[in-house]
Amino acid sequence: MKKLLFIVLITVKFSFAQETVPFNIIEDVPIFPGCEKLDAIGKKDCMNIGINEIIKRNFNLKKATRGITLDKGLIKIFVSFKIDENGIVDDIKIKAPHPKIEKETARVINLIPKMRPGLHLGKPVKVAYTLPIKFRIN
Repeated sequence: MKKLLFIVLITVKFSFAQETVPFNIIEDVPIFPGCEKLDAIGKKDCMNIGINEIIKRNFNLKKATRGITLDKGLIKIFVSFKIDENGIVDDIKIKAPHPKIEKETARVINLIPKMRPGLHLGKPVKVAYTLPIKFRIN
């Protein structure tokens, strides 16, 4: 009986290690370059700021909307991706009002640098990260 319980515990622990942990509940968030010396809350905030800065500096709205007709107002882009066990952005999913906007969004998200991976239960895990991107067209 003890052997059976031992095998079940190993299986449960192994299967959890393969899962993706949401950013908001991970024990140790992935660490964005330059955020290493901050506390846990500071690291989360620093990562969010770093990703937002990459988007602000690199997203070319004119290029993404050139040649397409969009209603004036707010453009909403929904992005989700994973930061894998090696700290690399992976599995990018984008919903935008036009494929050209999705392509530009993917280009910018791929500029996110390699990070120190997130840890859960002391082991590197994939971390799910989502963000909305909003632009106003006049």
